[in-house]
Amino acid sequence: MNRDLKLRRIDRAVSEMRNSILAARLSGAVAAQLTTGTDYISLEGECGNQELRAFAPLQQLIDFWLGEASIPAEQIDRDIAEQLVIDAFSAQGLPSPSEIFLWRGVSGFAREDDFTTPKALFRGGPFELYLETLPESLHAPLSLHPALPVDVQWVLGKLTLPASSVSGLSRGDLLRLPPTGGVLRSGEISLFSFHLYGEYLMLDELEDNGGDASHYDDENEAEMMASTALQDLPITVSFMLGKRTMRVADIATMQPGMTISLELLSPQVDLIAGGARLAQGELVRIGDSFGVEIMKTANDSSDSGS
Repeated sequence: MNRDLKLRRIDRAVSEMRNSILAARLSGAVAAQLTTGTDYISLEGECGNQELRAFAPLQQLIDFWLGEASIPAEQIDRDIAEQLVIDAFSAQGLPSPSEIFLWRGVSGFAREDDFTTPKALFRGGPFELYLETLPESLHAPLSLHPALPVDVQWVLGKLTLPASSVSGLSRGDLLRLPPTGGVLRSGEISLFSFHLYGEYLMLDELEDNGGDASHYDDENEAEMMASTALQDLPITVSFMLGKRTMRVADIATMQPGMTISLELLSPQVDLIAGGARLAQGELVRIGDSFGVEIMKTANDSSDSGS
């Protein structure tokens, strides 16, 4: 982005792994790293045509194979422990996390660099299982053509301002965004709510805003509106974090809890009212909240063209 928001950072690799787990709709799986100080056995497997690496704690594998006769892993020499795992794997095998997942063998202990990257952790079996990558075959099939383009809008929020304030907008003005979450929309269809989270947007379930607050059911309020001075007429301004086209396949993988880097979206924020763009700005941080700094107004465009 053009402007450093100085927002709290989250680990990009962890975020991407979490998004992959959510996209695959895998219940019971979380993004996690191998625990420093714990010995892990590296395993090889395949799912469909994809070769995979997985990791399991040595102690939990020993407990699984030896049962009540199990002994503490730290009392076993590493070379002996590795051979024990290889022999037990050959004789007894291991349960598979999926019917289409096949184990191929043991490849020794986890290396130092294996502890630096996040894995997909499955806890539902007799031992913790860390997959280095998620098998593509675990993703739910898509009934539509995955490349179909869909126009979406990231609406950061809405503010109702008096007409005089909207008319007086100029470069450098700051508008604080409402504390409520934004909405990801396609046309008139709302897909997800989202909140700004560090340098990311975090998707959430759609929130019920209780209806359109700009609608007047009370006749007395409507009469008061009719007699209000023109400069005080309310104008609802929507803040849109750019407009982009997404593939159907990308939308299909979206799930609540996913995070999307702001760097992937346009840094430009459009101020829209009645379908017209009133101004353009950039997202900024104001204390513990967020706002938009006006960089260009419709009047600026008119003046430059004359």
